[in-house]
Amino acid sequence: MIDNIIFDIGRVLFDYHPHDVVAQLLPNDTNTDFYVTYFHDNDIWQELDHGTITALEAAEKVCQYQPNTQTHPTIKKNILHIINHFHLKLPPITPIINLYKQVLKSHNIYLLTNFQDKPFDNLCQAYPFLTQANGAIVSAKEKCMKPDPQIYKLLLKRYQLNPKKTLFIDDKAENIATAQSLGIYGIIHRTNKETIETVTKMITL
Repeated sequence: MIDNIIFDIGRVLFDYHPHDVVAQLLPNDTNTDFYVTYFHDNDIWQELDHGTITALEAAEKVCQYQPNTQTHPTIKKNILHIINHFHLKLPPITPIINLYKQVLKSHNIYLLTNFQDKPFDNLCQAYPFLTQANGAIVSAKEKCMKPDPQIYKLLLKRYQLNPKKTLFIDDKAENIATAQSLGIYGIIHRTNKETIETVTKMITL
């Protein structure tokens, strides 16, 4: 029997398209590809998720990819703007959010996400349903990221979860593989229909 359901956030509860995020946040900037390539698709973004650098340090690192130092103040300003506001440009995946709200009525719900510290808090403020979860483990707050087994073990220990009664939904196969190695049931989120049908079947067994 499944008592606990863990949701990832990015590309499970909220969609995420870096190019669209940058284009919407910097509508008057013609260098969208620069920010996508050297920030979103760069290790710098992962370091922010890991909680190992600050927003300002990230902005300074991105500047290193632009030899024209006169543009550095603008780049720093834009990077900080993206970090502080990207949560507003993540399209909600309504069917999975509806699933989340439905299972809240009958199961313990948790969040396990690779996400930046303050942006996660901002996302929760913008979408209060996230705060209805019984608990959350956020990579930047813990200085540990999926698929490292330690972040899963932290969740299980902190909330005293039995892995054999726990289901995890994530869009990445490697994240699900780690969960399964620890005895947690896993669903790779591919389509809304498939995920909803699979979750419904598992929690009614």
